[in-house]
Amino acid sequence: MNSDFRVAVDFLTHDKTRELRRQLGSDAILCLLNLWAHCATRAIDGRIGDAETVERFADWRGRSGDLVEVLTRLSLIDNLEGEYRVHDWRDHQPYCADAKHRIERARKAGIASASARRERFGTAQPAGGRHEGRSTERSKKIEQPARKDRAERLKKIEPPTQPNQEDLSAVQGPEIDKSKPRRRSNRGAA
Repeated sequence: MNSDFRVAVDFLTHDKTRELRRQLGSDAILCLLNLWAHCATRAIDGRIGDAETVERFADWRGRSGDLVEVLTRLSLIDNLEGEYRVHDWRDHQPYCADAKHRIERARKAGIASASARRERFGTAQPAGGRHEGRSTERSKKIEQPARKDRAERLKKIEPPTQPNQEDLSAVQGPEIDKSKPRRRSNRGAA
């Protein structure tokens, strides 16, 4: 569903992050990011499951239970009767948390747009864009009269007449004597 999630610019210097690093090491920060990535893609409401599931999705390789204990103490995850969820996930990741609703709204908008195009143009295919070059009934109706009009206009245009010598001499300027050698420029000489 989601291809990314937000991380605050002060994440690495935040008090909770520093305390997590102090208690469990830098690997624990990567585990927290893994946990957030899991929630962004598979648990968009921020609910993770039991303690074992939290550590599995976080890819925790330390002593069992340590990561969940520290994340809970630092209020990075909440324990709701044995089920853990990311603390304030919806507040910090509204785009991720709203993915299902956003996708459904986009689907409905696409259906409405296609219906409007079908009603107006006789086809649901959008004009131009990624469908450009595909032949549709609508494009055929528009292109054919334009081609006929252009062909008729071209027939009416007379070919240009050849200019006479007097007209050419006025345009060409003075005659150049080709028997004299041309002077070469010294530009660019070393």
